[in-house]
Amino acid sequence: MFNALNTVASLIEDDPALAEQAVERLAGLFRYSLDGSRTLEAPLRDELAAVRDYVEVERLRFGERLRVEFAVDPATESLLVPPLVLQPLVENAVGHGVAASRAGATVRIVAARVDGSLELRVEDDAVRPAAPRATRPGSGTALADLRERLRLAYGAAAGLEAGPVASGGFSARLRLPVAPARGEGQA
Repeated sequence: MFNALNTVASLIEDDPALAEQAVERLAGLFRYSLDGSRTLEAPLRDELAAVRDYVEVERLRFGERLRVEFAVDPATESLLVPPLVLQPLVENAVGHGVAASRAGATVRIVAARVDGSLELRVEDDAVRPAAPRATRPGSGTALADLRERLRLAYGAAAGLEAGPVASGGFSARLRLPVAPARGEGQA
């Protein structure tokens, strides 16, 4: 978030309209974060909107180096998920994948029903340096915190698997029980 705010600050003089758009996206993300702290679940469509806001702010930093693809089954958008379940995974993909690769990377966000569960995946295809850079390595806190949130909310009915992909990049896969938004039928 601090990087995003610094990016906005740098735009104010050069491109005030773009700075204003970025502030509006940040406001949407902050609003979602605050609202999410008061509820246990939100429709996936709201989570995806927050992720889109985050990605658009990060595009200001990384430009063409940050490419994003969404592969979301429309039938999953009304399903309930814990707030801010995808955003930290996307933030990790951007911070550890896109930022670490000179060529940038594609971050892919997938949502589908698989074997009676909601499966969410965040993948990147970043080519990471063979030797760790001098930049701060990940501590694994975001993944550990997310695993604990899932355990507390769903027990064994949910899970998170994450790790490097043989072809390069990194993948995080969430499995959640299917729960439609209140007032909506099963998707």
